[in-house]
Amino acid sequence: MAIINGVSIQSPRRDIAEAHKKAFKETAFLFMRKCQEIISNPRNWDGYQDTRDIVDTGQLRASAKMTFSNDSSASLEWLTQYAAAVHNGATIRYANGNTRVIPAREWTKIAEEEFDFPQTYTRLFNRYVNR
Repeated sequence: MAIINGVSIQSPRRDIAEAHKKAFKETAFLFMRKCQEIISNPRNWDGYQDTRDIVDTGQLRASAKMTFSNDSSASLEWLTQYAAAVHNGATIRYANGNTRVIPAREWTKIAEEEFDFPQTYTRLFNRYVNR
């Protein structure tokens, strides 16, 4: 059984279930790759005067982790201590009273806008089901 956007699909054909499983996983990994591409490529991020990438040490990019709870659900997270501050923005208050504002750089939002989930999944599903 597969659940896609709340629609349950059951098929007696095992090849369809396998095609879905493979297509979903590959689509999820391609989305993760898109996120990593956005992190790595220079952009004009709001709040910055110059065009830059997010990579300083490479730890944020390298900390990406994808987990699958079933054949139709994936979770993608970045595990560095500062991932949320870079993604969502933050204000750091130092003990000496100084503050530093880190503008949000929402790479996942940009990836969602640039990545065509339906087209990618459909192309992969059709490739796997027609093997």
